[in-house]
Amino acid sequence: MTQRGRARSNPLCAIVRLLLFLAVCFTFFGGFVIARLVCPHDAAGLEAMRARFIHRWGKLGLRLWGIRITIDGEPPAAGALLAPNHSGYADILAVAAATPCFFVTKPEVIGAPVAGTILRFFGIPAVRRSISQEITGTADRLVELFRLGQSVCVFLEGTSTGGDRLLPFRPAMCQAAVDARAPIQPVAMTWSSTNPGVDVGEDIAYWRDEHTMGPHIIRFLGLQGTRVHLRFGVPFTDYADRKDAARRAREAVLALLGREEPLAP
Repeated sequence: MTQRGRARSNPLCAIVRLLLFLAVCFTFFGGFVIARLVCPHDAAGLEAMRARFIHRWGKLGLRLWGIRITIDGEPPAAGALLAPNHSGYADILAVAAATPCFFVTKPEVIGAPVAGTILRFFGIPAVRRSISQEITGTADRLVELFRLGQSVCVFLEGTSTGGDRLLPFRPAMCQAAVDARAPIQPVAMTWSSTNPGVDVGEDIAYWRDEHTMGPHIIRFLGLQGTRVHLRFGVPFTDYADRKDAARRAREAVLALLGREEPLAP
């Protein structure tokens, strides 16, 4: 898309949305701390409360970001590994808004001074997907969540794309589901905009090396008409091993996206 035809972004709107979103993050964190102190829970109750807070945070966050969500299919009842395609940071809000669940994030996010403290308090596991020992350690946490009836969203591609392809799913990240015999539910996420000047691969997806978080998120939050469509597939438990689980999840996501093969390698 040429620069001339590119959609205009309102930086003032973006700053207001970002400040409101940060206020919501701190408010939810404070509310969770108070709820945990006032109403003690056992392990299952605590994780369920965490998942509910994440769900409400996602719903309100998506609204503040001006994003409209539509959902097809049935989100998981409990204890499933959600396997969506991955375009960028906004995917987390979209999945969280659709269903109560946990996420697997990166260590650099958990290590951030403010965001990391909040994520650790909410029990969000982190892993560098290229390091097998960390994956094994994270799997123990995921198995615990599955057995307590909580669903976990794992971006099995291991990185984000521009939305025009689906990378191979990494079997190692399916090991926790195999160990817990948890259902795996494919999820297809499609981003769009009512503004024809919005380029999903540049303005919404966050995946290129030249993208930097600050300018990208300010442009994204200053846009109007952003939409996200989630399609929840049928969960399956009859996988043979983690490789079979990853392969079948990817094939199901491709089918939900209406593709037989990725558009790009």
